[in-house]
Amino acid sequence: GKMIHQFTHQWAQPKYWLDEAEVRLKLIGRGEDRGQRLAYQEYRMVHRRIASSTNERTTIACVSPPNHVCADTAQTTKNIIDYDSLVFLVAIMNSFVADWEIRQRVTAHLDMHFVYKMRIPRLTA
Repeated sequence: GKMIHQFTHQWAQPKYWLDEAEVRLKLIGRGEDRGQRLAYQEYRMVHRRIASSTNERTTIACVSPPNHVCADTAQTTKNIIDYDSLVFLVAIMNSFVADWEIRQRVTAHLDMHFVYKMRIPRLTA
């Protein structure tokens, strides 16, 4: 989680590298690897899970590029969404308004049940 910051996935250098074949096996589980596209192969939103209402910013989110795998302290969107909605969601998550809303609820961890309760406008054409 500390490798990301608002709007950047390169806040710190990675310390560990993983073999993609092992990652695929772990993500697929007991199913068969048929070469299907997995979420880590797409752009997706990632936010820091470790957060505090006393930090300068409670919500820190960015767009994670394809083929980046995140640890459990950086939570990612699991479903594949279109890029416009993804960038919009990251911008909303990093806004002062969303940060204030989350700050009222979070004590130490920004888990997905807090994100699901956020009031996020819809991006419409």
